Amino acid sequence: MYFNKIKIISWVFMLLSLFSATTIQSQTYKFKNFGVKEGLSQSFVYCINQDSKGYLWIGTGEGLCKFDGINFKTFLTNDSLAENFITSSFRDKSGNLWFGHSHGGITFYDGNQFKIINTKDKINSAINNIIEDDNGNIWLVAQNEGLLRINKNLEMESLPKGLNDVIFYSICFINNSELFIGTSNGLFLNTLTGNNHKLLRSFQIDAIPSTKIQCIYKQKNDNSYLIGTEDEGLFQLFPDKNKENQFSAIKVGSEYHLENENIQDVFQDNEGNLWLATFGNGVYKLFVSKTNGKYKEMVNYSENNGLGNKFVKDVFQDNQGNIWAGTYGNGIVLFTNDYFNFYEPKNAKYSSNIFSVFFDEQNEWYGVENGLLRMESGKVRKITFYTALNGLPKDKIIALFKD
Repeated sequence: MYFNKIKIISWVFMLLSLFSATTIQSQTYKFKNFGVKEGLSQSFVYCINQDSKGYLWIGTGEGLCKFDGINFKTFLTNDSLAENFITSSFRDKSGNLWFGHSHGGITFYDGNQFKIINTKDKINSAINNIIEDDNGNIWLVAQNEGLLRINKNLEMESLPKGLNDVIFYSICFINNSELFIGTSNGLFLNTLTGNNHKLLRSFQIDAIPSTKIQCIYKQKNDNSYLIGTEDEGLFQLFPDKNKENQFSAIKVGSEYHLENENIQDVFQDNEGNLWLATFGNGVYKLFVSKTNGKYKEMVNYSENNGLGNKFVKDVFQDNQGNIWAGTYGNGIVLFTNDYFNFYEPKNAKYSSNIFSVFFDEQNEWYGVENGLLRMESGKVRKITFYTALNGLPKDKIIALFKD
């Protein structure tokens, strides 16, 4: 299963770090890259998502790839995809996956089969963003045509644009009757009315510059929103508690010189830390303080410290807490755990050649060339090493199994 394979990958990297001959310095990080050589259909990745079974789905310019942690399987139009070029993805509350394509196609996946959504030949531009409202309707943003909506019967409806002479990139609901739309000319607040959610009015948010808005993310712990721009960095947007439809904004990360970054994607991890995918400077991680909620430290993952590519389109956390980056030209990258510094144990006698791995409730077991290594779970990771002197029939362990 995917879950065990990814866990194995993560802990093998941790173990290999433990076996390293030198101390890992604070500016050096561990990554695992998966590209065309490993089976990915193309090295240009536009989106990453995960289904209810734990499989990763990677959208590329040449097909949709399903990843179990080791092997890739590619799906194309002859597998019932609307198009081969995937630009966006979304997992709804029912666990279904939705994929947007470069020329307006939309593909629905229920966990068993793909279905092409009939767009009635109305859409000819890229689907840049997909979300869901409280009633289970799916909302999409087509780059030139604007807002689209798909109901529970998988029927599509295009809505009046309400905005002229702009290109549409991102969308985020504030409540069931208001939503933000990110465009080529800034951020707009749109009000919907009636059961059919017709567009009532739209006005620009002056607190955000009139530039390309590439992503909108609702913060987990408050009512603020993170707004990623093409050339003005990242903003945190706050609604005015006393005035309707009034907002204030602050720049995020100016102290770390992020004010002109090209922000492609943003999200908060399970610890509340902020991850930024940029087009030109890799990935930034802003560590949040547990005491005051402010960002206390920044790390930049780039070509200089091992990321391998500075152009990143998407950053994603899977259901095991692993962080993945989708790069523009270098496939997907798995971030291994950078919370630890590992040191070589003095007089260590165990080999770094790993032949087998097994996990139980309390321990990780590693069969190596000259014995069996047990690593206890928990914050304090006690290591015990067994050889033929401890009763094993032989030192070399090539397989592990619990009966």
